[in-house]
Amino acid sequence: MLPSLIVFDLDACLWSPEMYELGAAPTAYCSERGGVTAGRDTVRLFPGAQRVLQRLLMDSRFEGCRIAVASSTTEPGYASTCLDALPIDAGRAEKVGQLVSFRQIYPGSKG
Repeated sequence: MLPSLIVFDLDACLWSPEMYELGAAPTAYCSERGGVTAGRDTVRLFPGAQRVLQRLLMDSRFEGCRIAVASSTTEPGYASTCLDALPIDAGRAEKVGQLVSFRQIYPGSKG
């Protein structure tokens, strides 16, 4: 039996670097850098996380499964920008945010 809901944490689980480490607000996906630019930083999906997201998108067995993200970050807006800009696969148009049904991104420090 497959789960009906899969929840991903964001910082240090789905992508790197963490939002508090960024020197500037993220702006847009840059194919040359392979991620979302944020000043001199680039937010990239971890390869394993990207493979899981690709499978969730393309494997029909997961059609009824909903995806959620949950995070606590000092920059919730940065996280939303990254979700909406990062492609699940560089060769496809779908963004991570399009796969996500529920977002629980709270302002706060992890420390």
